[in-house]
Amino acid sequence: MLESPISCKPTDGQLDAQLLSLLDCTLRTISALQESNPSLIRPLGLVEQVIRQVAILAIPNLRQVQGVGAIQPSDGQLQDSFDQLIDYITANLDKTLSLTSLAELSNYSKRALQYAFRQRMGCTATQWIRAKRLDQARQRLLKSSPKETVTSIASACGYRSMGLFSVEFQQRFHIQPSQLLRLARSGHSASAELI
Repeated sequence: MLESPISCKPTDGQLDAQLLSLLDCTLRTISALQESNPSLIRPLGLVEQVIRQVAILAIPNLRQVQGVGAIQPSDGQLQDSFDQLIDYITANLDKTLSLTSLAELSNYSKRALQYAFRQRMGCTATQWIRAKRLDQARQRLLKSSPKETVTSIASACGYRSMGLFSVEFQQRFHIQPSQLLRLARSGHSASAELI
């Protein structure tokens, strides 16, 4: 099918032509990935896309009843691998999360992973992880126990360098972490919450 070009007759209608063109593009993408990086085919949902496209072409009533984008995956379909990766990162902010280890864990290449973060989160993976760590650190500073220190909280949020943590925290929240901790402990949590 990939070796012979797909052609549409003018009588097929514009929607059929667009669907066939889309199917052709999806099949070519699968073919290219099969040779270069087959582990990406499943996480990108390309097989499901082909099934949807063929179903819409074969059963024209699907176009009118549900619309092209309304065919839902079966209930048994696994959660998207990117969503699983986000869940993993969120649960493991205290660990070292390098782009290489995340790529291996998710079966994305480093480049595909960066692209996925840009598309879905609007930033790089590193920026997103940093923001989540800082948010978590802020929450922990506001609700810290008397035994916790800025250093222990920074470490629990994945920071290995106190200097880097302090600089990034102050850039993000415009207050030093130690000042926020003092404010929260002195009973000024309402004003600290606004920061």
